[in-house]
Amino acid sequence: MPKFADRFAAGTPRGVSQLTKDANGRLIQWVENGFKVTVTRNAAGRPSSVTASLPSGGSLVWGFEYDSGGVFLRQSGSPIPTVFQDEILRDVASVVSASGGGSVAQASRSASFNVAQSDNNSVVTCSAALTATIPSGLDQSQGFVMEVRAGVAATITVAAGAGVTLVIAGASVANTSVTADGSSILITGSGTANKFYLNKVGS
Repeated sequence: MPKFADRFAAGTPRGVSQLTKDANGRLIQWVENGFKVTVTRNAAGRPSSVTASLPSGGSLVWGFEYDSGGVFLRQSGSPIPTVFQDEILRDVASVVSASGGGSVAQASRSASFNVAQSDNNSVVTCSAALTATIPSGLDQSQGFVMEVRAGVAATITVAAGAGVTLVIAGASVANTSVTADGSSILITGSGTANKFYLNKVGS
């Protein structure tokens, strides 16, 4: 039987309907590919979970955890391949990027580098074109989240090292890039050794 996320991507009827947003324009609920999708938000308005449910039963839950300062720590479950995934992740990434908030460290780089364990819970601003390579062996037991941000208009790439799997929008990729100033790539641990999810904010 196909994985639930695959069933969502291939569900019928195709498309989005019954879209509901709150007074601030944030996603609340909609029907997509035959699934009812609901975003639950915490007191600060950040997504705490996204649930996709079939009328006939069964559901997929994508969860988000934050520290006491409101900074994103990790995700749980599997990313739901909704057409609104980028919009949801923008809400999450804005917490990672919060200057001076929670336990997020700020760093800058001007040359290609290998992601290190110490980069967990950090925002790395890049001042030149470079590649951040994710090596095997990074510890995800306490979660892993990192934002690689373009500080200038330049090609910023996140790439998989040997033995590492990167997934973006439900598909495995060897690398992904952004080029616009202020754009970023959010790296989150999957909970599975040497597998990471990537989400781009901007282009």
